[in-house]
Amino acid sequence: MPSFQDEDRAALIDAIEGENAAWVVKDYDRWASFWLQNPAACHWGWNPVLGVQLLSGWNEISSTFQNAIRAFPEPEPVMVQNIWHHFFMTPDMALVIVDQRGPDMGQLFVEAGLKRELKVLVRDHGRWLHLCIVSLQPAVEGARCPVVRVDSAGQVLWQNTFALEKLANHPGLVLRNGRLRARSRAADRALQAAIAWAAGALFGPTKRVALGRAGVTGGALPVLAAEAEDGAPILCWVQPIDGAIVVSFDNTAELERRLATSAVIFGLSPGQQRLVQLLAEGRDLAEAALAMSVSVNTLRTQIRRIFEKTGVHTQAALLRLMLSIAPPFH
Repeated sequence: MPSFQDEDRAALIDAIEGENAAWVVKDYDRWASFWLQNPAACHWGWNPVLGVQLLSGWNEISSTFQNAIRAFPEPEPVMVQNIWHHFFMTPDMALVIVDQRGPDMGQLFVEAGLKRELKVLVRDHGRWLHLCIVSLQPAVEGARCPVVRVDSAGQVLWQNTFALEKLANHPGLVLRNGRLRARSRAADRALQAAIAWAAGALFGPTKRVALGRAGVTGGALPVLAAEAEDGAPILCWVQPIDGAIVVSFDNTAELERRLATSAVIFGLSPGQQRLVQLLAEGRDLAEAALAMSVSVNTLRTQIRRIFEKTGVHTQAALLRLMLSIAPPFH
């Protein structure tokens, strides 16, 4: 026969799964029935898209959900996996720590990848109701590019499947004795200095000094890992994020952020910005022309105009300039 605590645990799981399912299928009345509708209720979270969200009080939580379902009314399939870690219970209050994994299916109300949650529920008239949800979605594990997590000495702690596939043949980066190194001495010195910068930003009292010395105010620090045959830079990016030191490469999202900032500064058109991005990704003019459905001669004309706007005279110098400009905050 199940114990009283077993029954409470099952009831808590039902309440948590019921609240989440009602959220995904956008059933407001059922979703609201799983909440303590009280000014003390709160829903706090962070994710890579929206950043910090602080909803305090039932009215704010409720109105936010109603606005969301008005904007996106179509129900979505409930396809999440809950990994239950800890239940702490008193007769009338419970704290639950759970991980949730969602599929990468482009759903709006289900975050893809891992989400870590802490939930506080109270017993009200015999039912478990949510009083507080704290939800954090790590940015690193959902990355769509090669990512390596290292310690302050460059020792590899974890790498995603993209890194496992591409690191073995990377022209500039290599694993040596479990450490992430660059193949050339100059690039390796820059890489280790960037890792030290990230470690200082995360752990050390020298955070402000390290950031100032690096000439950036946060975000990702670019490292020239190698050069292509045409002299174009092959970059990796070092950043302190999710409480860890992370090195990424083939990072299209970071390229797009930097190029978007550079395009505004130099007055590039959307087509010119797209051309520079394709070159930064390692395409030659013929491949870029095919991707943009234009002729190579058209792109040569655009390159000359970009040179006039930026004051450089080679593609390699152009890419170095464009990628050296970081957005002020992201």
